[in-house]
Amino acid sequence: MAKLIVQASNARREYELGAMTTIGRHPHNIIQILDRIVSKEHAQVIRQPDGHFLYRDLGSLNGSFFKNERVGEHILAEGDEIVLGGTQLIFQEQSSQASQAAQRVSIQQAALAVHQKVQAVGAAEFLPSARSLIPKPCDATTRSCVWPTS
Repeated sequence: MAKLIVQASNARREYELGAMTTIGRHPHNIIQILDRIVSKEHAQVIRQPDGHFLYRDLGSLNGSFFKNERVGEHILAEGDEIVLGGTQLIFQEQSSQASQAAQRVSIQQAALAVHQKVQAVGAAEFLPSARSLIPKPCDATTRSCVWPTS
């Protein structure tokens, strides 16, 4: 899932990108940036039919900057940083399949390590002896049962 990481001087937030994500100072924007230099309706990020994301400045007064150059439109790539006033937007496109696969591998490796450790120690040490499973008769007066010790 693609997302924008919004970093201001004292905060960092992450937003998942939809088909169209609006950015600006006004509260009706999906990503609201409380920075006086950011316009009320500053920019949009639009998912393209090919799956890429297009950053579009909406004619903001103070502009949007990519690599210190003002941009009107820019196709976003992994790690791209766009600056709006004192706020930095970082584009991150992470394949959910890749992250799920990494989690599966980690879990499988941990399970394999536990399985190998149990085999190395020997299963006999974990099983009770057959004698210890047979209780001696219970005493009705004291209501206690005595289990044999090995």
